[in-house]
Amino acid sequence: MIGGPGGREVHVEAGDALILPTGTGHRSTEASEDCLVVGAYPHGQDWDICREAPSDGARQRMASLPAPHADPLRGTTGPLTEQWA
Repeated sequence: MIGGPGGREVHVEAGDALILPTGTGHRSTEASEDCLVVGAYPHGQDWDICREAPSDGARQRMASLPAPHADPLRGTTGPLTEQWA
């Protein structure tokens, strides 16, 4: 589920990749036994789990993060670098 409570359920399969902007709520509602989820963050950034609505400080930290320098799947010429806004 993407988008937090009341969000949208999406179906992913082996080989799919989800690239989520900072602050996007997400969770697994069901998965096969062989499901593997790998999270990655741009160099110099660390994960920060928020289980509730973000505070003003958290919103400020999210807003200050730079746009990704490269698409994690396609590199510097990938669609992420062209479409991120």
